[in-house]
Amino acid sequence: MTLQDMLNAMRRSGWRVGAHNDFYLSHSEQWKTFWLFTHPETSAYVEAERATDYLAVQSCMRQAGVRGS
Repeated sequence: MTLQDMLNAMRRSGWRVGAHNDFYLSHSEQWKTFWLFTHPETSAYVEAERATDYLAVQSCMRQAGVRGS
């Protein structure tokens, strides 16, 4: 499953991207990415900070109970 597939699965399940941010941690010299998804109908949210977009969105999918197609 590609990153786009995962984003599509989240959207089909009613989740929307609330925030996405890439940032650099100078103390560890690492890039990180943060994703936050919200569900307008339930006011729920899931979030993850990981080394890649793929891993962060994958974590959000798990938290939200969303499966890919």
